[in-house]
Amino acid sequence: MKKYNKIFYSFIIISLFLMVLSCNSELPKEERKGKWIATCEFGYFAFVIDPTGSMIVFFKDSLKCKSGSHKNSYYFNVNGSPEIDLIDGKISLILYAFANVPAVEVEGKFYNDASNNAFAKGNILMFGRENCATTWIAEKMK
Repeated sequence: MKKYNKIFYSFIIISLFLMVLSCNSELPKEERKGKWIATCEFGYFAFVIDPTGSMIVFFKDSLKCKSGSHKNSYYFNVNGSPEIDLIDGKISLILYAFANVPAVEVEGKFYNDASNNAFAKGNILMFGRENCATTWIAEKMK
């Protein structure tokens, strides 16, 4: 009987977790604009979305993993480029170190939670290394 109780409670917990996840909705374009700060196990990065909510215009990071560290600030050309446009509300940013070697690769998406709070989350990869990959979550600064 105890085995069935564990299975039942496991099913309930998984169902509740999936319900919470499904409460997140995509953040509308006009609500993406502004300053964001993201944290992950390697440190932090911050970015600014232009007033139209369609591209990253500034990125600053202070990140460190086993393969090395990266600390820089970037202002982007607001005419857009494939690395910084927010196509379909998705973040896809690649910062190169030298000789076209990616130093930092960030991908993610914007969301609203059930309380209508804006956030973004995704994955980050440093120096193209598996041991320098992790998830991140960002809050919009007010």
